[in-house]
Amino acid sequence: MEARKAKFDEANKYFDDGLATFKLAMDLVKNAPAATEPADQKFRVALQSDLYGVTIEIYRLKAAGGVDYSKAAESAALISDYSAFETDPLKKVAAQRRGRHHAFRW
Repeated sequence: MEARKAKFDEANKYFDDGLATFKLAMDLVKNAPAATEPADQKFRVALQSDLYGVTIEIYRLKAAGGVDYSKAAESAALISDYSAFETDPLKKVAAQRRGRHHAFRW
């Protein structure tokens, strides 16, 4: 049992590092000078979408794995931010379903 707890603690550290890195990366993207080239604009949107997707998955793994149930409010806020950012309705629904899937475990 002690070995399992140690593994969960280690996983939670990696998950928290990933969440902190998400915040840093999003700050860099949001505070960068405005993109003037269409290719740069498209790249930034894709980058932000990928960052949101990975971070939502981290929250899902924390909850589904029973690693950390204390992040419900952060997870819900992130999914709300992603829903405001995302223009594709199917991607919005998928993110909200993933959020509801693990929200009840919190």
